[in-house]
Amino acid sequence: MTTDEDTNFAGGEVWRKAIHLLVLVCPAVLFYLGRDVSLVVLAGFSLVAIGCDVWRARSAAFNGLIDRFFGFMMRKSEQTEPGGRVVINGATWILVSLLILVSIFPFKLALVSFSIFVVADAAAAAIGMTIGKRTWPNSDSTYAGSAAFFIVGVSILIPVFNYDPVVATLGAAAGTVVEAVFPWPNDNVSAPLSIAVFLWTASQYL
Repeated sequence: MTTDEDTNFAGGEVWRKAIHLLVLVCPAVLFYLGRDVSLVVLAGFSLVAIGCDVWRARSAAFNGLIDRFFGFMMRKSEQTEPGGRVVINGATWILVSLLILVSIFPFKLALVSFSIFVVADAAAAAIGMTIGKRTWPNSDSTYAGSAAFFIVGVSILIPVFNYDPVVATLGAAAGTVVEAVFPWPNDNVSAPLSIAVFLWTASQYL
């Protein structure tokens, strides 16, 4: 998803999405560890990440350290000033998202939903920030970016994970709309969660 502060797919945004794609290693590692161990690991890392976000809002030294190494990738909305409000950054939301998915849904479906989001979101950013012109109402996400999200989602769900075309279409469509229009509290959580909900529901009744 793009914002008015991040309209060019260059510099920090390229690094941001490159690391975003590297997160695909996580589902593979978690699958190897199994659901129970994964929950413990994800809970631990999520608490540490949240703690770091709180710390950087309270410590000028720690905030400066984070800004020095990661500031070029962070969006303005993720930056904070010592003594200001606590801001949860995208990386922390990624961990929380995985924790929620693995806690609620069947293990394999949770990992699939997260993986689909990671790849589709990177495609949406690349296309939306380079050729996207028209945006959704009350959103900075472009129709071109959303089209990329949907196409990539379906293209992976059907041939790679062997989902029924109708189920795959519903899951990808849900993620596409939520990522573009309803990114609350953060699209790293709401989009993969919506994909998982629709994949699970459609799989049960179709």
